[in-house]
Amino acid sequence: MKETNSNLLLVDIKNLSKKYRQKWALQDINLQIYCGERIGLIGANDGDKSIISEIIVGIRKTKAGVVWKKSELLVIGIQFQDSKYPMGITILDMIQYYLETFSIKYHYDDLENLLKTYQLDGIKKKQINSLSAGQQQILNILLAVIHKPQLIILDEVSTGLDIEVREDIFEFLEEDIVKRNVTMILLTHIMSEIEKFCEKIIFLHNVLIKEQITVKEVIEQYGTIAEYTKVKFKFYKEQDKNNNSSLMILIIDFIVFSSELPNVDDEFLLSKIKNMIVAALMIQVMITGFQIISGTIVEFRNSIIVKHFGSINIKPKTFFLTVILFGCILSLFTILITLFWTTIIFGRQFNISELLSFINLPVIGYLIFSIIISISFGVLLATFFKTQKKHMLISNALFLPMMLFSGIFLSKFKFDKNLIFKIFSYLSIFKYPSSLLMNNVANNSILSNTNFIINILVSSALPLIFIGVAIKWWKWYE
Repeated sequence: MKETNSNLLLVDIKNLSKKYRQKWALQDINLQIYCGERIGLIGANDGDKSIISEIIVGIRKTKAGVVWKKSELLVIGIQFQDSKYPMGITILDMIQYYLETFSIKYHYDDLENLLKTYQLDGIKKKQINSLSAGQQQILNILLAVIHKPQLIILDEVSTGLDIEVREDIFEFLEEDIVKRNVTMILLTHIMSEIEKFCEKIIFLHNVLIKEQITVKEVIEQYGTIAEYTKVKFKFYKEQDKNNNSSLMILIIDFIVFSSELPNVDDEFLLSKIKNMIVAALMIQVMITGFQIISGTIVEFRNSIIVKHFGSINIKPKTFFLTVILFGCILSLFTILITLFWTTIIFGRQFNISELLSFINLPVIGYLIFSIIISISFGVLLATFFKTQKKHMLISNALFLPMMLFSGIFLSKFKFDKNLIFKIFSYLSIFKYPSSLLMNNVANNSILSNTNFIINILVSSALPLIFIGVAIKWWKWYE
């Protein structure tokens, strides 16, 4: 291990976090890099490792955290995993460009010796885009070290190369990095490379640094870095599995195997179960309108009865009102069945009055809104799609996004913070009644008075629009 003298500190990363849209790429990264250290970054996600190196170099910016460097003029060399060069550029052109950029004076003979060392002398006038993968990688390494950097970053330096080329590359690394005691960060999934070139390991998992350990300690405890990595991936995978066990998984485990729910705060668990019940009720309503009622109408219209006897005397208005009435009865029946099974499943831990305490007159009203919207939209679908095949295709394609963006599964936070979610949620016809339902279950803590009124008005208007359009365009047969 290197002496932890502040004068030897090359790069100091504190509380570094990086976010893309709503997803963390890195979180609370703290890392110190000392002069002469050779560090191997290990992680399941290549993106996490690459982002750290790119932030150190300055290619990417971050608002959270600090990256301190010994000098603003710290010379860094980086070999990218995937390098793209302009068309028509030769090896010699690119090397001369680098030499001019970094104001490096190379005598012609010295440059020839350099090319010979890296086995590029015979192809120096060849266009880079026509090189083999191994030749390109050798050039990438040369360009990363030609300006004698204080810190060099290598990203998957030997991936996809044959054994002979890999051995050549390892020789170059040994000569230009290890023997010169250059500080290095190696990003790779080949553990033998870390064992060969590195002194220290940084283990990344799920955007966090989980461990910082020396290669010597790993060899002593695990025998090889490959075995260490295998053990750690398995450990953190199991940990993630346990940490990410959703409430639904806990509930299923309780339903199938257990006599009581896991040790979770009863009040919190009860509120989540209530939300789950509301979601189940909404799904029942959606299925009834979208598929059962709508599909039945299409089937009926194509039936022998209509074709033989005709239904020209049945007014669409009367027919639709009858369908809506029948759909409401069917939906209410499925709701009662759902509530019955809820009391059977959860009645062992909670009183029935606690489980169903959210059911009141407003909730019943909002459920009826949902039922009528679902059925009237189903009628509208049946109006425009004459065959069962087309109807099923469209209704199935619409069902999932309508359900997802209704808000019964994604929290209000998701919709408020994600603009795409927010925009698409307004296109879901079930957003409005489900918002009223969830607001009531949450004791009126979700919607403002203005939003409450808007949701009531939209929920009332949608069925009228759907039925009005259906009546205008309805035909019993072509």
